[in-house]
Amino acid sequence: MDSGPESSLYDKAFRAIHSTNLSALDHLMLVTFLMNSVSWDEAAQFIIDRVSQDSPDEALRSVVSGLAFLADKFSRDDPPIDPDVDAALRERDANRCCVTGQENDDLKPTYIVSPSIKDDDDLHPGGQLRELLEAAITKKLASQLFSYVESSSPEDKLKNLWLMSPSVRDDFKYGHIFMERGESVTDRWWIVKQNLEESEVSELHSRFYKRPATPDQQRLPLPERILLQIHQVISVPLHFIPIEEKISRGWPPVEKKGLGLGRFGRFLLRGFFFLVPNSLHPAVYRLILKAVDRWDPQPTRMFSTPLKSLPFGLCLKIGPRVPENEANALRLVEKHTTINAPLLINFTKDEGTGYLLMTKVQGVSMDTVYWRMTYEERYQVAKDLGKCISQLRCIQNKNKHALCDTTGGPLADHRLEPDEEPWGPYNSKTEFLDDLTSGLEGRRGQPPLSYLYEKDHEICFTHSDLSLSNLLVERGRFSGIIDWEHAGFKPEYWEYTRAVWSDMSDRKLASIYGLAYNKSYLEELEAERMLWYLKPVY
Repeated sequence: MDSGPESSLYDKAFRAIHSTNLSALDHLMLVTFLMNSVSWDEAAQFIIDRVSQDSPDEALRSVVSGLAFLADKFSRDDPPIDPDVDAALRERDANRCCVTGQENDDLKPTYIVSPSIKDDDDLHPGGQLRELLEAAITKKLASQLFSYVESSSPEDKLKNLWLMSPSVRDDFKYGHIFMERGESVTDRWWIVKQNLEESEVSELHSRFYKRPATPDQQRLPLPERILLQIHQVISVPLHFIPIEEKISRGWPPVEKKGLGLGRFGRFLLRGFFFLVPNSLHPAVYRLILKAVDRWDPQPTRMFSTPLKSLPFGLCLKIGPRVPENEANALRLVEKHTTINAPLLINFTKDEGTGYLLMTKVQGVSMDTVYWRMTYEERYQVAKDLGKCISQLRCIQNKNKHALCDTTGGPLADHRLEPDEEPWGPYNSKTEFLDDLTSGLEGRRGQPPLSYLYEKDHEICFTHSDLSLSNLLVERGRFSGIIDWEHAGFKPEYWEYTRAVWSDMSDRKLASIYGLAYNKSYLEELEAERMLWYLKPVY
């Protein structure tokens, strides 16, 4: 791929796509086409040329439908395979599914690219879909593609074949997974799952059971890299088809809440922990965890703080990364706002491990359903979020430092570089900015960094991680905010730029977040983008 998403052509094409009055899902399909294309610049130029026509909306709708037609042609039922090629394939793959390693009678040869395309006039030079095909994979690869599928050589046929079980075959053919490899067959091989939703793709299908290998690369060659690349680009629209069907059926009913504690129940449970000595709280939690692990074992996601679901609408957050700051933030939010956030029951710390008992908030993380939300639903969530932010900004800082966490201690935030030295607390915005821009002293007086210093910013209560994963929705409507561990008192622009940082490449999402505020922070965002580039945190 020749240039990245920051190239001027890509940026122009991205803006052109979002200037049209298409659905959010159509926009997503077009942006995915740009991102997955072999040459970003060639695909971007194709989009720009189409939008320059008299009716940009109709032109891009035609591209969307063309991508679906193209994907369908490339995934047609495989033609019969020559018995000698079938035997060679089974020898190469050791008569096992290439992904799961399963041995059974259902294994079937699966073409990466259906050879039937060689007889399709729409895909040959001058054909109706040829220009779109070339925009997706480049003219050079389009020519190479046909040399492979038109070849009668058994070796070339093997380069276009996998041995797959029925379930893996379905995920592969319909664009739910695709495969990549390095330049050499001895380099790394890996599988990528499409991640628009928490789909039904099995974890067993997300990695090769072992690195693909062959006893003889000359006689029994492994799949060709460019064919895997072409499958990745062309198959994606097939993944969108069931999503479109789900959207057309509307939002599923909200699952009924289980029995909750209610106000009186919370009062009693808080009273219990008040009466029990603090030294015994860890023992109480260990008993709760032991009972949960026995009667309702729950998986723990890698790299995440353990969160155990409990009866009566409760949950228990455990781990060294569970700070007192989050508990105190929940107290402040409950006392001073009407925001639907978890309600604190109790917090205790024992030998570096935090135990945070709180109520659940009804809803699902917005990032799991964002793909199916309409623009109107997204805009409304941003406006509802803005009302919450206005309430948060009314919470007064009773600590002696201007910038600090809710307990008066140092700031915590994934956006801030992990360092031996704590981030504050600070007595002024300038102190904070000096740490944030350390090493860039010569740029502080010049735009865009000067905007951070020169503009007046209130220091206000900030959630500090309003990423889509921490915003909850029900049937497309805003329902609450979770994960308050980084809350604190920070410059007012930080809430916006920090949220954008979580999905920094999604400029459309950045504009939607902007609807939550009654003033623009675009200059501050420009400055932050420079910092993200010059001083990346991860």
